[in-house]
Amino acid sequence: MDYTYSDVAKMIDHSLLNPTLTRDDLEAGCGVALAYGTASVCTMPFYLKRCAGAA
Repeated sequence: MDYTYSDVAKMIDHSLLNPTLTRDDLEAGCGVALAYGTASVCTMPFYLKRCAGAA
């Protein structure tokens, strides 16, 4: 079976778990995940609302 770039991206979890993550980094990371269509974004619980608002 041949996978396209988009097929592979849909199987990837995008991680934003760096303890020094800034709000700008979070928003940029969420933008990357949206642009590539990743399966999910893993983030710290206190960033969840902000990350969900980026969608």
